[in-house]
Amino acid sequence: MKSSLDTNSSNQHHAPTLLKDAYNVGFLIMDGTFNTELTAPYDIFQHTRFRESVKPMNTFTVAQSTSMITTFEGLRLQPDYSFDNVPHIDILVVPSAEHHLDSDLENEELIKWVKKTGNKATYVTSHCTVLLYLLKQVY
Repeated sequence: MKSSLDTNSSNQHHAPTLLKDAYNVGFLIMDGTFNTELTAPYDIFQHTRFRESVKPMNTFTVAQSTSMITTFEGLRLQPDYSFDNVPHIDILVVPSAEHHLDSDLENEELIKWVKKTGNKATYVTSHCTVLLYLLKQVY
């Protein structure tokens, strides 16, 4: 019997299917992202697909590249998109990460992408202090 966790299956990553007429909610992830800063809001936004009274949301992750990242707590994640191929983001979520107060602020490509994407988004949100520090770098 074939295991449902077959690690020999295709390693090709597939981005999530995006609903039309839904908000696109992009979660910025990087090495050291704190699990609950990512997973709690992701869960809430993603569940809008099951509610008739609100506009549904497409939830996906985006990172500088599509290389695997490791959260602070050790969870390994494959980003859905990179900075180069991410669809338009209506709501940008910036979770805190291990280095959000130091080396992440020195990452020019990251800062440039947050500024560009945040300026086009309807909302930019964070659930900790990371956004305040990034905004100081961006504006």
